[in-house]
Amino acid sequence: MPRNAAEVNSASGRRGSAVMEFHRSFYNKPFSEIIKMAASRSHTPGGGSVSAMCGIMGATMAEMVANLTVSKAGYEGVSGELTDLIAALEKGIEEMKILTMEDMDAFDRLLKAYRLPKTTDKEKEERLKEIQRATILAATVPLNIALKSVEILKINRRLADIGNISVLSDSVVSSVLLDAAVRGAVVSVDQNSGCIKDPSVKSDVEGKRRSVVDESQKIMEETIAVVYAKELKL
Repeated sequence: MPRNAAEVNSASGRRGSAVMEFHRSFYNKPFSEIIKMAASRSHTPGGGSVSAMCGIMGATMAEMVANLTVSKAGYEGVSGELTDLIAALEKGIEEMKILTMEDMDAFDRLLKAYRLPKTTDKEKEERLKEIQRATILAATVPLNIALKSVEILKINRRLADIGNISVLSDSVVSSVLLDAAVRGAVVSVDQNSGCIKDPSVKSDVEGKRRSVVDESQKIMEETIAVVYAKELKL
């Protein structure tokens, strides 16, 4: 077993590299395995990562609406815009995949920080500094998941205006999933932002957290209202 701080850090570094490599291959796994991982006693994927996955599924529903519109007769006038929206959605999905893995990495870094040695004054000081760095990361990554979800919500909102009317109910599904991704992600933000010591960083994170939830709800409600008026007639 490691007997000093250097050995502890070296062993933790090896474990950390293995964990990060495991996270990198996350989306190459069968979906059934991902479900089992999320339901297991493992701390990752946790709330932030699952929120990102929820956002990805919301984005796929928006992209499906766009794909079922882009080459359909009667929508030629918006085909160019739809092509751009599809590309933006595909980019958003890939970015959310990265954020999923970054969220898992951030949690592992925070866990590792709390396990650093604290025998000497120097070790205690370095441990507290790393805890703060890891805490900021653990708050900002899920915040970025929420912000990215709102970006995709805006694309989906546009699809409610120009998309194939026969599949716009899936735009509603998209907006609900993306709003859920925002609300799930900000739980992780709240869990960590209160422990941030830097007042300017804390203020920035908490300010963005408040605005992103309000913006998400507003866009979701607008999308649902537009679709119900156009397709569902309720």
